[in-house]
Formats: sequence, C-alpha cells, structure tokens
Amino acid sequence: MSMAVSIQLPPHNYFLYHLMKTSLCVIAAYTNVTPEFRLREGWVRFRNVVPRVFALGLKELIDDVVRNNQFGLPVRLPTGDARRLRSRRSGYVSKIVSPCVRREVNVDCILNNYVDWFIKDTIKSLNELSSALSVFRNGYPKDPGTYSVLGSFLPEFVEGLRVFGATEGVRGSVKPDAALFRNMKVGVHSIFLGLLGLRISRVFFEAQRTYAVHLIPSDEAIELYARELGLNALAGRDGRYSRIIKNLKRLRALTSDMVTLTYIALMQHTVGEVEVFELIAGVNRWEIINYGVRALHPLPSFIDELRNLGKRGEVALRKLQSLIINTLNNERTEIVEPVIRSIYQGLNGVMSVGEACYVISRLTYANDDEERQKLTGLTPIDVNTICEAMERTLRRLSHGGTS
Repeated sequence: MSMAVSIQLPPHNYFLYHLMKTSLCVIAAYTNVTPEFRLREGWVRFRNVVPRVFALGLKELIDDVVRNNQFGLPVRLPTGDARRLRSRRSGYVSKIVSPCVRREVNVDCILNNYVDWFIKDTIKSLNELSSALSVFRNGYPKDPGTYSVLGSFLPEFVEGLRVFGATEGVRGSVKPDAALFRNMKVGVHSIFLGLLGLRISRVFFEAQRTYAVHLIPSDEAIELYARELGLNALAGRDGRYSRIIKNLKRLRALTSDMVTLTYIALMQHTVGEVEVFELIAGVNRWEIINYGVRALHPLPSFIDELRNLGKRGEVALRKLQSLIINTLNNERTEIVEPVIRSIYQGLNGVMSVGEACYVISRLTYANDDEERQKLTGLTPIDVNTICEAMERTLRRLSHGGTS
C-alpha cells in the first residue's frame, strides 16, 4: 500500500517557509518517497509513500539529528515561545509538547515525542499530516493544537523598518503586519517541521552575541535534485548539504569563527546550493539581520570581485576553498588561520591591503618550508589576484556598494 501527502507552504519570504522546505527536503531523502517540490507555487507533494518505510526513515532521521550529531546544532528558543507552548492542550498534542516545556523548550524532546507518536499508527499520522497542512491561511487553521506562531518561526527582519516574520524582497513577498503576526496559528505538525528545520540548519552560534547562522538548501537545488538527481544525493546522510554541515561543525571545533564563516560564504557563493540566514537569536527575541547574498558582509563582495577577475580569480577562489578543506583533512590550522585573518583584517580596515598581502605571501609561496608551500597551493599570481580583489572590494564599498 502506498499513499500521497500534500503540503502547502507559507509565503516564500516567511522564515517558516525556509524551515519547512528544509525539513521536508531531508525527510524526503530519508524516507524513499517520490518527491515533488513546486516551490514557486508554494507546495510539496510526496507520492509512493510506503507507511512502514516512511516510519523507519523518519525515526532514523530524528536519531541522526538528536543522537548521532549528523546535522546542525542544538537550538534554544526565546522565552516567548516557551510561554506559547506552555499553554494547556489535550490529547496527543499535550503528550508531544507539554513534557518538553518547562522554563525553556527542549526542542529535541519535542522532535523525539512527535516521531514516537507518528510511528504508532503511521497511516493515520500521514493522513492527518496531509490534512493539517493542506491549507496555509495566516497559519495552519486545520493543524491540531492551535498555538500562536512561535517567534523563532517568524523572527523580525530589521532593515530600516520592522517587518514581522518576513524578508522583504524575496519573490512572492507578503509583508505581514503586527496584527497578522499575532493572529497567525500553528499546530503540532507545523511546529514539528519548523523545529526540525531550525535544528538541522543551525550551523553556527556565538553565545556572547547570540549570533546564529542557518544554512538552508536553495529552492533551485531542492527542485533540481528532486526532479533529476535524487534528494538523497543532496540531503541524505552523505548528501552534499549534509556534508557541508558536517564540515562546518568540524571546522568550528578546529579553527576560529573567521575561518568557519568564510567557508559558509564560499559554500553559498561557489556551490550555489545553499542560502545563508544571519540571526540574532536572543533569549527574548530573534531578529534576521541578513540573508542570501547580503549575509556575511563583506565576504560576498570580495568573492564577487574575485570572480570579476576572470579565470585567475576563479582559480584563486578554488584554492582558498581547498585551503580550508585541507585543514579538515590534515587538521593543521597554522596556515589557514593567519591567511583568512589577513583577508578579514584587510577587508575591514584593520590592516592595509599591502600589509595583508605581505603576510599572506610570507605564509605561502614566499616561505622556505616546501611542505607549507604544497599545503597552501597559493602561487604569486594567486596572492596578487586575492590582493587585487581586496582593493576592488574596498573601492566598491567606499562608493556605497554592498554585498
């Protein structure tokens, strides 16, 4: 027996849209369904869903997220979300959510409880999931539980004015006002998909600033893999998106924040299969501070300028990427750290471009250590190209250009 599941997504510019498409992409990769992602139209359909196989795959996914450390980082929700989820509910919704909410929300607990409930009667659960999320109309009115939307699903996007839960300028943009935001409703199924998306996609968190980075598979990548290449190659345990997240987690353990964030920028701008969201994820409120090509300023401008230099720029870009990847392979950080730091400091005016180039040269081709020269792979032409791109970036930014 096989089934079908159809889900309507929120508007494209809602952060919840990005969280849910991420969850559904990874779920499809784990559950051996035939996926159809029509993201421009705002819906997802799973066909040829075999309940037993789906249950096993969903359980395996949550084990990989919660226990096996295969995807992103733990997430602490704002206090307002705990207050919303603390509202009393009855039946199975209460059994899934209530034990996981005290002063704070235990996100992993909700994910585990939901899957344990789901696989007890997978056919019934699949039918309910499809019905509950079949219509998005200022939330999911048919989704059991009827909670006010979580602030972490619709963080404020701040750019000149406050826009609740939306990233202005994204295609299909709908700007919800405060009243619309307050009245938006979610239920147990959309909460599960939203929390799973948060948990999978968070790749960076700096506690002192409450600064977070979420890495989301792009619409184009999801649709291409679903249609032609198979989502397992993108979002399965060893898929490209999954490997990027694993590399980021290893980099964070081995190197500095600068190297990790540079790798994130390179992945967004060279691979083109992921999109970056920068957030302030505080105890009381979350805000989106940048997304897409504008995130991780000024690195996107620097990468653009390298590309504008033609073939030599592309070569230098690939070698910078290889320099970071090689750090994962050999766990030697004494070269990548000062090279990336010098680029950062040159772009941010901490040192002149000339000083930065001198440091990079001495660390790479102008070093007497032949093994070090092999590790870096950067030639005089590469370093000159990097320095030229830095100068062009600074000129561009001084004239009001942005990432």
